[in-house]
Amino acid sequence: MALMFLNGDGMVGGSAHHTIEGAPLVGERRTAPKYRFFSVRDQFPGLYPAAGGDGQPILGELYDVPMKELRALLDTEPPELELDVIELEDGEMSFAMVLRDSEHDHGGHKDISAYGGWRAYRASVLPADDPAGGSADDPAGGPAGGEAGSGSAPGAASA
Repeated sequence: MALMFLNGDGMVGGSAHHTIEGAPLVGERRTAPKYRFFSVRDQFPGLYPAAGGDGQPILGELYDVPMKELRALLDTEPPELELDVIELEDGEMSFAMVLRDSEHDHGGHKDISAYGGWRAYRASVLPADDPAGGSADDPAGGPAGGEAGSGSAPGAASA
């Protein structure tokens, strides 16, 4: 079993959540305020270590994932992300997907750190009555509960 912090499609309601269905949800957690949060093509989020203490706590879900399910989840991740270890708000360490250095250096990704999480960001950019995205009040559907919402490309899921 491995602790895995999810902040995208792997969370409840997301298109990649089926890969960890049944894995114990430890609970909602926030990262330590050491990360910036980016929207990659408005399809999935990416955490990245902040420079100079300019980080924000980012909301996600912490799971205790068996290795087989973790492997299945990792297989859904886009190439712009890689597995790393992050620090959570309470000082606990966890696996998480982060933006690759080369991808961050390439730039062009929207910094959405101020939203505090993918769901909040997606709810702010999609109309509440978007048929593909669900509503902000629908925790099981679309951007509020499903993370990447509409517009996710195949293979572009993000934990």
